[in-house]
Amino acid sequence: MATLAKVKRAKGFAYQAKVKRRGRVIKTKTFRTKTAAREWARRVESDAEPELALQDPGLHASDQAPAT
Repeated sequence: MATLAKVKRAKGFAYQAKVKRRGRVIKTKTFRTKTAAREWARRVESDAEPELALQDPGLHASDQAPAT
């Protein structure tokens, strides 16, 4: 899950994106625009999905789609 926070800076504001998995922050990055922060967070979340599926102890190799 991603969260965005508006952060006050000396020259205005910035936006900090944090991506969390299972309550732990896996990545954090700061951007000038909210749109850039949102896009980065979505990209990081989508990249992390396949890794999490393989780490889930409830999944078995037979539950996963075959590689094409």
